[in-house]
Amino acid sequence: MKLGRRIKNSVVKHNTISKRKIIFEINFIIVDVLLIQVVEKPGFQALVSSLAPHLKIRSRTFFTGMLVKKYHEKQQQLKNALFNCTDAASNIDAWKCRRRSSLGETIHWYDSKSLKKKSAYLAVRRIYGHHTYDVLAKMKEAIHSEYQVKEKLRGSTTDNGSNFLMCFREKGASSSLPNYDDIIDEEFEEHLLEEEAEEDMLYFEIGNVLTDPPLNTTQQ
Repeated sequence: MKLGRRIKNSVVKHNTISKRKIIFEINFIIVDVLLIQVVEKPGFQALVSSLAPHLKIRSRTFFTGMLVKKYHEKQQQLKNALFNCTDAASNIDAWKCRRRSSLGETIHWYDSKSLKKKSAYLAVRRIYGHHTYDVLAKMKEAIHSEYQVKEKLRGSTTDNGSNFLMCFREKGASSSLPNYDDIIDEEFEEHLLEEEAEEDMLYFEIGNVLTDPPLNTTQQ
């Protein structure tokens, strides 16, 4: 009985250590945004072997499956959190790096129970083709539909690129940025009115009033 318990406890402990090791390896790949091929590099394998020599080093295929599984788990957690929120806002941007274009969007909302602000990456997607407004609009709509937040978004913040402005205007959205041409025209009109008012004013030297002798108003 004692031997059986020892073997069972040893197996449980070994499995626990193995799972923790896998979690640390996955976290290492995700946090540092590394290629999965790194797990097959001699340096990485030597590091892992020195830390846990009794544990098996997993292959690239294993970690690929683990990453896909973790992605779907986190995605479902985010969907559940957004399902319970009523109002949200997002930041959206597009960029190009090494001849590859991408679209990224973050979402922000308040937890209905704790009233704490929450933030998360909504999506990072590859853009195929040019950054035209219709391509951006389709990708944006697909992301919002996937997470069912289209009716919950109260606004989105982006840069003033013409492609993004047209992307939102095509969907009936309006910008909260001020119209600087109108502001300049209003300030110019106010300046003209001030100049006209100054021309109608009468000026006199107050020093003369204080130094000149008083007028003799006594009737002779």
